[in-house]
Amino acid sequence: MPLIVLVSVLVLGLLSICGLWVLRNRDASPPEDARQPAPVLVESTSPPRSASTTATSTAATSTTTATVTTTVSGSESASPGSAEPSGSSSVATDEATATSQLGSLRTSGIAATNLDGTWSAQIASQYVGVEDHQLQPEPFTAVDILNLHRRLVADSRFAGRPVVMLKQNDFGKYGKTDKEIWITMVLLGHSSKDDVQSWCESTFGMTGEQLKNFCLPRQMKPLYR
Repeated sequence: MPLIVLVSVLVLGLLSICGLWVLRNRDASPPEDARQPAPVLVESTSPPRSASTTATSTAATSTTTATVTTTVSGSESASPGSAEPSGSSSVATDEATATSQLGSLRTSGIAATNLDGTWSAQIASQYVGVEDHQLQPEPFTAVDILNLHRRLVADSRFAGRPVVMLKQNDFGKYGKTDKEIWITMVLLGHSSKDDVQSWCESTFGMTGEQLKNFCLPRQMKPLYR
């Protein structure tokens, strides 16, 4: 018995010594993740692909919008129903060109006008050399007549109504004159003179003799003497 006890004590002692040695070595060694080098983060300087695509799309849209805006700004506005032919909106700066464009406008105006006995409104009537100080201080030129007509075509008060250019003797009672009188008409198609008179008064806010210089009822009948 004493021998067995002695052997047991020796075995336990050796096991204790081995355990202490293992524990000491484990505490002395660094942990696994501490022995690995820290990763180096490299920041990319190139933008993401999606950001580049978005920037390109935005720039393309801006360019298109600017182009469209420039095109629209360069065109002359006209009210819906206007009989002004395409290609006649270029600005005339000389009398010959203006007279030619007035002739083109008159041709399209005749085509758009029905001489059916209805009543419409005459809103301008000028010839080259006439003086009308309510409209301008200088005598009218062909360029002035053309520009006035275009302003009337673009006037929002007449939106939705055909605004046409005619000559004095294209309809109604013949008037003997050696002047080339250009007339701007708003084709209303009303059944009576009084209806057009009321329209003139409400549209221009005038009455009496003053109104006659800006708006006058005219019956759309074939030319007669």
